[in-house]
Amino acid sequence: MLLRTRGSLLVVPLVIATGCAPAPVHRAPTDAPTITSADLQDPNEPVERVLEKKVPGLIARRSAGGGLILQIRGASSYEGSPTSPLYIMNGTQVHPGADGSIEGLNPNEIETVKVLKGADAGIYGIEGGNGVIVITTRRPGSR
Repeated sequence: MLLRTRGSLLVVPLVIATGCAPAPVHRAPTDAPTITSADLQDPNEPVERVLEKKVPGLIARRSAGGGLILQIRGASSYEGSPTSPLYIMNGTQVHPGADGSIEGLNPNEIETVKVLKGADAGIYGIEGGNGVIVITTRRPGSR
């Protein structure tokens, strides 16, 4: 770099280089913890306990009506109150009850449960901000 002075003024040449930044590396949602029907086969192990063992940061419990309440630790609404994650069952959004529970889900019908958090849940937009629970049930006639 060549510096020149003109009287008391210092002239510095400016060089601007342009180029392409490397493309960001994206993780696929398939990296998310997945619970399969094989994991749920032990009759002595409740579904809530299996889910909590397999998914770090997941809190699972039963409601008074017997429904399943899932919450991803640390997730809350912008008001600071705990909110339920987004539930997707067989590709369709399912709205939980008033207490955040999913009623009528038979553990014997579950094929897989996938828990998406953080950037993985971002594919569902703002509704996935508190995490996403993707549940796939068995198709009729399959075992």
